[in-house]
Amino acid sequence: MAKTILIVDDEETNRELFQYMLVTRHYRTLEAASGTQALSILEEESPDLILLDLFMEGGDGLMVTQAVRNDPRIQDIPIVVVTAADSPDIHRKVQDAGCDSVILKPVDMNNFLDTIDQFFTEDKG
Repeated sequence: MAKTILIVDDEETNRELFQYMLVTRHYRTLEAASGTQALSILEEESPDLILLDLFMEGGDGLMVTQAVRNDPRIQDIPIVVVTAADSPDIHRKVQDAGCDSVILKPVDMNNFLDTIDQFFTEDKG
């Protein structure tokens, strides 16, 4: 059965690009244009991974992370932040919030897919 990934980004172009790349690896995707929309989807769905932009209107990525980590039903879902913000402060905030990994924009397709795939290997070592 295909793994499901929730793509959360306020930029439609980014959602389309990520969806295209993930489909090449046979992942099933869900999409949300805001943090609030993501939380609504998470009430009905339990994806295997969340790809999350940090800076969005309608609920930023850290707010979504906090909500996910505080919900026992979905708290163990890996969260991968996708952001153009590359600073030690941002990386610390993301890690402290409970995110599992960071992918920097602009996204390199091979790095993007390798990072996602690592969450679904049999032996995470």
